[in-house]
Amino acid sequence: SGVLEELDLSSNRLCRQSVGPLISAVAACSSLRALSLCQNTIGAEKVGELCDALAVGCQGLRELDFSYMMACSEGGVSESLVSVPPLCKLLCGVSALVCLKLQYNCITGAAM
Repeated sequence: SGVLEELDLSSNRLCRQSVGPLISAVAACSSLRALSLCQNTIGAEKVGELCDALAVGCQGLRELDFSYMMACSEGGVSESLVSVPPLCKLLCGVSALVCLKLQYNCITGAAM
């Protein structure tokens, strides 16, 4: 039908610097039903921004894969990659979500 329903960007070496345009595009893609970003190093702040964009623009999203979001490191200090508050906002904003994959992450409850 010409609308994007599934986007798989797994293992593409996406990092916090390269994910900004993706966040804007996803926010404008209301037809998106499945998104996989596993095995990328996006970082907690950008995961939070992405969750915000999905909650606003992709209420029909059914599957989201954030598994194996490898540790980012700045100055040798590992960063938590996924934080609970943005995930809660996503879960409240996207009622169609039936599959959320978070395997092998360092999930923290800290607010960003």
